[in-house]
Amino acid sequence: MLVIHWLILSNPDASFTVDRPRLPARSVPGLGLLDEALSLLSSFSRELAVDGVLDVPDHFHTALFYSRAFRYLDPAAEGRFQAIARDLAGVPLALASDAIREGCLVDRATGFRWSGRWRSR
Repeated sequence: MLVIHWLILSNPDASFTVDRPRLPARSVPGLGLLDEALSLLSSFSRELAVDGVLDVPDHFHTALFYSRAFRYLDPAAEGRFQAIARDLAGVPLALASDAIREGCLVDRATGFRWSGRWRSR
């Protein structure tokens, strides 16, 4: 596996705006190059002849961005993530990611509270 420990695609010269608000753990806005970076990682994985690319997102917004190209190893965790993404689709991304980080997302049926860093527990 090609393992991503940290991937930063930030624009140090940009500022947050109303249209692109600050996301958790971000000090500057992103570059908007995630698709290109993921394509490059895919090329690396083919060149290195590895079985896949592994990343564990640290926030909900990162997991949402990566979900365009990545899948969970655990199908149940993927289902939970997809349900959360579906249910929060109308909530601004910065607010949804902050709410999850602060432990405000609770499964009423089980009482499970998503909190801290985004992980599929």
